[in-house]
Amino acid sequence: MKYPADFVSADLGWCRIHRGHGLEVNELLADLTERGGSARRDGEETIVEQVHLYYQPRIKWCGRHGDPCDNEGEWHGHWFAARPSTDTAFTLVYWGRPKEAAA
Repeated sequence: MKYPADFVSADLGWCRIHRGHGLEVNELLADLTERGGSARRDGEETIVEQVHLYYQPRIKWCGRHGDPCDNEGEWHGHWFAARPSTDTAFTLVYWGRPKEAAA
C-alpha cells in the first residue's frame, strides 16, 4: 500500500493515513487540504493522531472477531490496533472537533 492514503474509520469517519510518527505538520495539513474529501466545517480543526496499526488484507467474517461490517461474508481488508513498533507507526489526519468540545 502507498502512503499517504485514504482511511475510513467507523469512529472517526474519513481520514488520511501516513506512515510514521513525528511527521511535519505543515506537510500533513497540505495533504489533507489537497485530498481532504470535504471542506472543514465550522468548529472543526485539523486533528493529528499518532497510532499503531496493522492491516489485514484478507478477512471475510468480521463478526467472528466482534466487529461485523457491511462487507461481512465478502473478502476485504481491515486495520487493527497493534503493539508499538516502527512497522506499526502511522499518523491519522482529519477534520474534527477537539475531544473536549465534542464531549
